[in-house]
Amino acid sequence: MSKPLRVLLPALLATSIATEAVAAQVNDCGEISANAGGYINRDALNSEFESALEEFIRDAELLPGVAIGIVTEDEVVLARGYGFRELSDCAPVSPDTRFYLKSTTKSFSGMVAAILHEEDSIDLDSPITDYLPRLSLKPPINADQISLADHFTHTQPYRAGGMNFRTAYPGNLDEDEFVDHINEFGTPRDISFRYSNEGPIIGMYAIGSRLNRSWQDLIQEEIFNQIGMSDSFTSMAKAERGPIARSFYLTANGVFKETSTKTDRQFHAAGGAVSTVNDLNRWVMLNLAGGRLGDEQLIEKRAVEHAQNRLVYLDARFLEFDRFAHGLGLYSAAYDGDVLMHHFGGETHVSFMPEHKIGVVILTNAIASGVVVSHRLAASIYDLLLGKPDVGQRIDRRLEEIADWIQQSEIRRAEYLAELESYSSAGRASLSIDEITGTYTDPRLGSIAITVQGNEVTGKFGEIDILIRHIGGDFYSADFDIWGDSPELFRIAKDVSGRLILDWDGRVFVSRSG
Repeated sequence: MSKPLRVLLPALLATSIATEAVAAQVNDCGEISANAGGYINRDALNSEFESALEEFIRDAELLPGVAIGIVTEDEVVLARGYGFRELSDCAPVSPDTRFYLKSTTKSFSGMVAAILHEEDSIDLDSPITDYLPRLSLKPPINADQISLADHFTHTQPYRAGGMNFRTAYPGNLDEDEFVDHINEFGTPRDISFRYSNEGPIIGMYAIGSRLNRSWQDLIQEEIFNQIGMSDSFTSMAKAERGPIARSFYLTANGVFKETSTKTDRQFHAAGGAVSTVNDLNRWVMLNLAGGRLGDEQLIEKRAVEHAQNRLVYLDARFLEFDRFAHGLGLYSAAYDGDVLMHHFGGETHVSFMPEHKIGVVILTNAIASGVVVSHRLAASIYDLLLGKPDVGQRIDRRLEEIADWIQQSEIRRAEYLAELESYSSAGRASLSIDEITGTYTDPRLGSIAITVQGNEVTGKFGEIDILIRHIGGDFYSADFDIWGDSPELFRIAKDVSGRLILDWDGRVFVSRSG
């Protein structure tokens, strides 16, 4: 791997990467750059390689902090932190900084399912009702004909009626309510691949119900503890006891603002893990080496092969990656003639190329903007590692795409906020502030409680705090402060039957008091 890099980089540096680094300031913390500590194998990656990484990060101008890992099947090549995990005190990112992984959690759940299947603790081909006997879906769906595996491959022929939303955002649906909720609100769909959280959530709940083990314990014990991922957790409360990266989003004026952090109630088997670059380097190496780390076979080879099998074929493109198959928790994609196995989680990038025996991990605390950068950065790393002759042009194109995203996102946000403010011409509200207080309930989605303290109107939706502001007429701006998302629009009024309702884009919550 080192030879093509040493040949390539001097020529590359004569093109786009040779430009002077942009002094991208991260709030009051200064310029983002490589932090002290970490590890780089200079026999594999020379100094120009890491300079290329730093300059891509700086030129993108969208990341407060990032950790990068590069591995082969038997060694760590890079484990470094860049920028800041916390902006209040400018604490640096290190390879041991903990990041929330979002949907990358699904790859762990899929591996757990493969391990337990191969040791005969479960049978993935058996009906889901063998594990959840009370599951009784409405016709024409027959729950007895749906396998446990269908839930991990995203081919279960039903939607779970709001479970996807409730478990990830308000966190207001307890596991012991899952079956009753699906029985009441589940709706049919076809058996084609349709990605969501609910399949793996239900699959892991079913396994846990059979084995009397929580999904958290299954991932922690079968994966994290087993392969030495000592700084990885399925609990945010536990993860926050150590150096964790706070999440930030980029405001319209170029300042990073901290956003809310998920709680344990918002964690689930499809998005409920925290880890570090050091730990994920081990995870990728283990996948490349068939369950082995060094001389130790930590996970049975047949379980790793099962987890990596292509079980469903699809035709989908994500940025530069042409996804053609999915297994229990990993995608297979074509990238420039090579197979890339992966499962991303928003801005989290974890991937490996089985034929080349190399893998890349990128973790960042930039919400939304991180998605735009991390996967393009990973593609650039693979281009550098594989000695692509036009890598300079590829990097230029990606940086242009990032700049265009910044511009377009600002335009879209401004247009949306202007649309919200257009309701200011709707006049006076039909109800006073005191009259709209109370609890509003949608049986499928749960309850929103609205209270007034002084001149401030607030809402509580499970774990989410909402700041509510009257715009005009019966329309209100509802700021959920989730990952930099724009405010939502509420309409609070009495309907034609006299019920007091909260209408959230067609989701109707009815006041308990009238």
